[in-house]
Amino acid sequence: IKRPPFFFFFFFFLVFFLSPCVCVCLSLSLFLSQITMNRLLSTLPALLRTSPLSPLSSSLSLSSLSGGAFASSSSLQTFDVSLHHLADNPNVNRDRKRVGRGIGSGLGKTSGHGHKGQKGRAGNTKPRLGFEGGQTPGWKHKYGKSFGFENPFARQFDALNLSRLQMYVLTGRLPSDRLITMKDLHTSGCIAQLRYPGVKLL
Repeated sequence: IKRPPFFFFFFFFLVFFLSPCVCVCLSLSLFLSQITMNRLLSTLPALLRTSPLSPLSSSLSLSSLSGGAFASSSSLQTFDVSLHHLADNPNVNRDRKRVGRGIGSGLGKTSGHGHKGQKGRAGNTKPRLGFEGGQTPGWKHKYGKSFGFENPFARQFDALNLSRLQMYVLTGRLPSDRLITMKDLHTSGCIAQLRYPGVKLL
């Protein structure tokens, strides 16, 4: 018996099972959204459901809200819309801190700064990185830079005495009939190494 191909089962599953489920879910979502919209419209004031071209009244009837949450059950109450009825959120605008107005406020005398010290001074700011209160910082002691100045562009010369140079010439290690170069000094062993900018005759 030849077995049916795989796509046959897939088509059967798609048509007879998945499609009805999708249709039921869509219908249920539309039904719930319609119920939610009707409930929302029923709770809004009657003024908001009128035409936008109609003139707005100067007073809102709180009893127009469904359920009577903002109105009494027996009488009709009106609420005048005025500027003095507007209020901000609570604890938004706070009074400024008044310091130095006596010990009863808790911020008198030292005004909350305590006694002396760096944090007790006016204009106190965080010190710069590496500042240790005026003493020599540790990074200077660590690298031997607690005092003085070292020129980073200074040129260092190797010292060469004239007596040593004369001895090398008399013994024949250096030529006496031409100009003596740095290479000659290094080859003869008069100086230990070739280093810029050269040697200094002493």
